Amino acid sequence: MRHVDDRYHGESRQHDLAVWMLGRGARTHTIMAWAKLPRYRIQALSKRYGSGEGDERRRGISPSNLAFFTSSLVVESESATLAALYFGMEAIPEQPIIDARTTLPNVVRGERLMWAYELYLSSVKEPRISLERAVLLGLEIAEGRNLYLRRCSTCPLFTLLELVGAQHTQCAQCRDSQGRVSPAGAVWSTTSAMDESA
Repeated sequence: MRHVDDRYHGESRQHDLAVWMLGRGARTHTIMAWAKLPRYRIQALSKRYGSGEGDERRRGISPSNLAFFTSSLVVESESATLAALYFGMEAIPEQPIIDARTTLPNVVRGERLMWAYELYLSSVKEPRISLERAVLLGLEIAEGRNLYLRRCSTCPLFTLLELVGAQHTQCAQCRDSQGRVSPAGAVWSTTSAMDESA
């Protein structure tokens, strides 16, 4: 009986995660990777819980352009916030891992990733990062080959860097001379999440 209960609980968590990700616009193959459900199950859930518009957004190839995360000071600040939340909620490990796209996704990590994403959405006034891009960010930070976080040299926040890009030492807010990066929300998330994980 215990085995049956554990199996039901596990399948229930898979179902709930899939519905959660559907609601935030994840594509079918993304949900398959994290919720560990077959395509036909996700398609059935999409018909039951999704909308026509949402289903259209979930078709096609997931985003892969890493330059998006440093395309502006505002986006860079939000990306650093989200990455810090991933570490704080243990959605990704502290040490880099090889082939994160294969080894990282599972139901537990998926739940933590979604909680981090929800905190990001509630902390930023006008979120610019979709769930699909958020997943990409998490995988890239976990591998540590192209993107990484570093503590700002002039404040307690963090800056997101590309290994082959500009190696600045200040966070987006400190480099913002025009006040475009809001000090609210994203700042709290970035600071508190990383402090809690330390």
